[in-house]
Amino acid sequence: MSTASSQNSFGIEPWLLRFRAFLIENSYSRLATKNYCLVARRFLTYLERRAVAIKAVTPDHVNAYLRECLRRYRCQYGRRPQNAKDWHWHFMSPLQALLRLAQGQWPPPSMIDSHLHCFRTALNDEHHTVGTIRHYLQVGRRFMIHLNERSISVEAVRQEDVSRFINFELRGFRRKHGRLPHRIVDWRCRLTSGIHALLRVVQGKWPPPSPVHPWLLQLRQHLEQECPDRTTRLHYLHACGEFLAYWEARGVALESIGTQHVTTYCRNKLRAYRQRHDRPPRDLHRWRLETQTPIHRLLRLMHGYWPPDSRPDPSVIAFRNHLVKEGFSASVIPTDLSTVRVFRRFLRAQHISVDDVEPGHVALYLETKLAAFRRTHQRLPANLDFWRYGLTGPIRRYLRLIRGKWPPEAPVTDELEGIRRDLCAGYGRWVTELKGLSQETLCKNGNAAHLFLEWLGERARYEALRALKVSDVDAFLAWRNPGLRRATRCGVSQCLRSFLHYLYGAGLIVQDLAPHVPSPSRYRLEDIPCALSHEQAQRLLEVTRQDPRPIGLRDYAMLLLVKTYGLRAGEVVRLRLQDIEWRRDQIHIQQSKSRADLWLPLTAAVGEALLDYLRHARPKTQFRQVFLRCRAPAGGFARGSSLTTVMNRRLKSAGIRVEGKHGPHALRYARAVELLRASVPLKSIGDILGHRSAESTETYLKLATDDLRSIALEVPLGARL
Repeated sequence: MSTASSQNSFGIEPWLLRFRAFLIENSYSRLATKNYCLVARRFLTYLERRAVAIKAVTPDHVNAYLRECLRRYRCQYGRRPQNAKDWHWHFMSPLQALLRLAQGQWPPPSMIDSHLHCFRTALNDEHHTVGTIRHYLQVGRRFMIHLNERSISVEAVRQEDVSRFINFELRGFRRKHGRLPHRIVDWRCRLTSGIHALLRVVQGKWPPPSPVHPWLLQLRQHLEQECPDRTTRLHYLHACGEFLAYWEARGVALESIGTQHVTTYCRNKLRAYRQRHDRPPRDLHRWRLETQTPIHRLLRLMHGYWPPDSRPDPSVIAFRNHLVKEGFSASVIPTDLSTVRVFRRFLRAQHISVDDVEPGHVALYLETKLAAFRRTHQRLPANLDFWRYGLTGPIRRYLRLIRGKWPPEAPVTDELEGIRRDLCAGYGRWVTELKGLSQETLCKNGNAAHLFLEWLGERARYEALRALKVSDVDAFLAWRNPGLRRATRCGVSQCLRSFLHYLYGAGLIVQDLAPHVPSPSRYRLEDIPCALSHEQAQRLLEVTRQDPRPIGLRDYAMLLLVKTYGLRAGEVVRLRLQDIEWRRDQIHIQQSKSRADLWLPLTAAVGEALLDYLRHARPKTQFRQVFLRCRAPAGGFARGSSLTTVMNRRLKSAGIRVEGKHGPHALRYARAVELLRASVPLKSIGDILGHRSAESTETYLKLATDDLRSIALEVPLGARL
């Protein structure tokens, strides 16, 4: 008999006595002690028959013993235990207690346990919650058992091994529950978070660093210059990294990739998405865009254009440079270029050159795109106007660059239309060259003249114009004036009178009808100008000053100029950099109506507001206007009415409600009131405000209501009755 068998044959009873004492000492019940000792006796007898010392027992011996017990159970009862888990622990609990007594620790320490011990220590040091530590340890144990069965050490784990384990767990979940997890992404994250934490402890860094592809480095530099949004840059780099890794693993060089490779990759990505989520993407079109757009950006960076058959036209390159020059953002430029390229493909399919494009072709393109949208989404766009502008905006900018003017002037369809255009063109030259009036006046009077000629119809021919009578003028005004305010009617009469002066001076009508144009009676000083009170003006400026954005700094400087000097809106938006004399503390203003030069002292508050805007908010550009638009296209404001939008936006943010007109002139009038109350002479106020005559300034006297009340006459008692 061997030594181990000899020890067991003489050691069964002593071990049972020690085991019984151990159980009693640990407060096991009498029944539990009896059952534990019965199981221990059978196990010791099993070891004695196989000549295995109790201190040399391994988990394999225990598993072999349990299999033998199960075999005897099935032979005795002809079936498996009804509750396999309870049956297993009926044997396992006594055996573990016995082996802990004999060996001091059970189960014996393994490589998995040592890794889990280090993992637990690291999790405690990172101050994870008890529930998180328990979950991470469970996932880590299952993962390492999976690796051990495949003879893979934890130190050599790769990303493919993690994916293989996730798929293995997913198959087990499906077998157990007969379905996939309800939220498969969350289920996957619960596994990968624990695995990644374990691998960071064992390997030091996870995911393991991989060499960065040279084209990814170039793409990163390109995106840092062109794409300000960090989230978008990370998405593009991640998507392109997966694309490059996919084809490198298959031995395909990036330089040889074609459209078929992109299609194959997207098809495989879609198949993987279906396997992972057990469904297709909810918005397949959007998913395709999110997958393909970064890849197309990378391939366009490499080849200069993409797809291969879309070599950019020189006009498209010029359009891109134009967008960059105009200050469009890096996120808008690719979208505009894509829209133009699609529009050019539509024109080629219709055999239409860019030089022959008409507004009807653009309308046909929009109808085609709208029909395609409805086929794809089974609905109309949520905001049809916004969707339409997203297509027509880039196309208009492109055609305006290529053609010089868009929309083009409608062709002359008949002789009468040509006559109307010739008359309006001649009148325009008469207004600007002979009379010296501004373009704003020409626009207003020209529209009124064109409307009058359209109303005349066939009588607008040269022969019929000579027979124009006063009754025709009265009939036009009777058609035009209903529904108009009295001030607007006066404007209509003035424009018509000016046009009739031109017709008579050009010899196109026999009688000078201008003196016969009636006009509503307007009484001098009948209206009170709308002005902000001192408190409202101060609150408006204070609220605007609290906006730290570039647009806030710009708006504050503009409104402060109006408030301080009483400038007109056009005088503010036309202010140029050379108009500010910093050394002399002066500011030069060319007045809108009189065209006179006005030099004003540059106050400290205005100077600080201008410097703050110029240093921190004004974009660096070649434009000489002081105040520039914050949105593309870059440049100054087209007209003074743009300041009205600024004024309305700031009044709304300040919570100021004003009855009547409340544009920039309300601040101008407020400045006039302050000058009146400061006893500034009326002539000086007129010079500051840019009035040609004192009569224009007298209207501001009505704003000094407090001063007028002090000189009001008492009404006689009889007059009151």
